[in-house]
Amino acid sequence: MEVEPLAGGRSRTKQTMDFRMKYGPFGWLLGQTMMKMVMGKTMLSNLQGLADNLSSGR
Repeated sequence: MEVEPLAGGRSRTKQTMDFRMKYGPFGWLLGQTMMKMVMGKTMLSNLQGLADNLSSGR
């Protein structure tokens, strides 16, 4: 995860993930469709939780 400071006390975060699926071409296709969608939602949820915790001061 990278955090970039912005003007006005704001910041931008960047989260990346590399993965390699098993099962050859079928695994590649599964990774391009299902895994990207599922992991994208998971990463977005993690960032939203971080933002909520920072906002509430917990």
